[in-house]
Amino acid sequence: MTFNNPTIQLVPDSIYIVTTYIMGPAGEFHWSICITDQTGAAATKYHWAQLEGNTGQDEGVVVKNIQPVRMYSRTGRLTFGFFHVSQFKAPSTDYMNAFTKNIFDAPHTSGYSTIYENRINGLTCRTWAMTVYEKLQAAGLITRKTTRDEIEAIVKEKTIELAAMAGKGELIISGHIKI
Repeated sequence: MTFNNPTIQLVPDSIYIVTTYIMGPAGEFHWSICITDQTGAAATKYHWAQLEGNTGQDEGVVVKNIQPVRMYSRTGRLTFGFFHVSQFKAPSTDYMNAFTKNIFDAPHTSGYSTIYENRINGLTCRTWAMTVYEKLQAAGLITRKTTRDEIEAIVKEKTIELAAMAGKGELIISGHIKI
């Protein structure tokens, strides 16, 4: 049996909020940020996830290069949507690597040491991604006026629709949605 994992062509030098399937209650999914290269065929994925090894923290920012961008991750997780955020000025990869790692307010700019502490303080992959959006806006790299809460509501509503389609076998290819 052949596994169909289509390549997704994204807009060059752009930012996407990406939602991916996770085991959990309906309406919950993994959130990440992808910045595309100058061709749109490759991206750097930034996401709040469990860290490997002895880092002193259970979770933090994980950075991965993705080429090509596909509907399913390397671990077989379905990507529901690639939400293209317009009015973005792409900074350097080095800038984004530093920017995304210490995004929360002091004194816990890179989160707490345990998953439990992160959750009781409201730190999740969703809050991390939305904080990145909000701080990129404050830095002038996203110039659109749509607020963090408005973007979050749009992405969540559309992802719930896409997840329902996937559950019925109707999602042919991951959604590429301009927001």
